[in-house]
Amino acid sequence: MIGHETQISRLFFYPIKSFRGLEVKSLHLTSQGPYLDRQWMLVDEKNQFVTQRTMPQLARIGLSIEDGARIELTRDGNFITDFGIAETEEKLNVKIWKDEVDAFEVSTDVYDDLSKLLDKKVKLVRISEESDRPGRFADEEPNLVISEESLKALEERAKTSLSMVRFRPNIVVRNCLPHAEDKWGQFKIGKIQFIGKEACTRCRITQTHPLTGEVGEEPMKTLKTYRSTEKGVAFGFYYGNDQSGEIQVGQSLVF
Repeated sequence: MIGHETQISRLFFYPIKSFRGLEVKSLHLTSQGPYLDRQWMLVDEKNQFVTQRTMPQLARIGLSIEDGARIELTRDGNFITDFGIAETEEKLNVKIWKDEVDAFEVSTDVYDDLSKLLDKKVKLVRISEESDRPGRFADEEPNLVISEESLKALEERAKTSLSMVRFRPNIVVRNCLPHAEDKWGQFKIGKIQFIGKEACTRCRITQTHPLTGEVGEEPMKTLKTYRSTEKGVAFGFYYGNDQSGEIQVGQSLVF
């Protein structure tokens, strides 16, 4: 992309794991990634994490942050419940993949409402502030970076339009070659240094329509034809950040 700087085009964070995310113009990064990103998660009766892999209907639940202090949940535009960002109750140990993590239950009214809606007994928990797990409740690392060009190359192969939201990135960039994000190693945005961690291996969640919860074949069907690795199907790359600070849409990446 001669003559064009690679820059941020979109920013996202996802307060509750596997629920819809929020698109913002600026994103505050902490030492563990975007502020409030994957701070909350659903768990089942055995305190095992619950995601769209087994419950694709979570894609239908919208989320907003009211007055910077409360999270409100809706489905198809209708109010479900809300809760305070700092609201916690009983401490418990929850499991996400192979990790056991200390967390606190959100009020029983909230997970009673969600249990009825999802027809499955669940609890909503917030990770303990003392936890040092990278990325909080994220599957792997914080700061998932994907370029618009990577998505366009996928759409051309799949011969269909695909929303970037399917891939749940934090930082979307433009003005680079497809999958250039895999090879940068490191870059700066403002004063913040980003260091490459690992490729993001994808799962069936990408096949869930981000609004309806319906599950189809794409994009995994096409990705498997040209993005398969020893660890799985890769799309996007994780980057750690060396300090806290703000990044904004329109900022350039410096290599």
